[in-house]
Amino acid sequence: MHLLFTSFHYLNKSEMEYHQSFIQNIIRQFEYYKMLGEKTFAQVPDEKLFWQYNEDSNSIATIVKHLWGNMLSRWTDF
Repeated sequence: MHLLFTSFHYLNKSEMEYHQSFIQNIIRQFEYYKMLGEKTFAQVPDEKLFWQYNEDSNSIATIVKHLWGNMLSRWTDF
């Protein structure tokens, strides 16, 4: 029997398989959205990434920079 210790209890083989499947699904979902983002950016000319509708709006580049910072803070330094 393989066991993995968590802060709550030891996981049995069935629980470990569930957790591994869950993590694999998260990775696949991340890769899917990454692919969508890359396809989206491939359609936008570089000069349009910094275009703003008006002075009160954000450009695509600014929005992506904020999303990047948000995800970085959420997924690092636990």
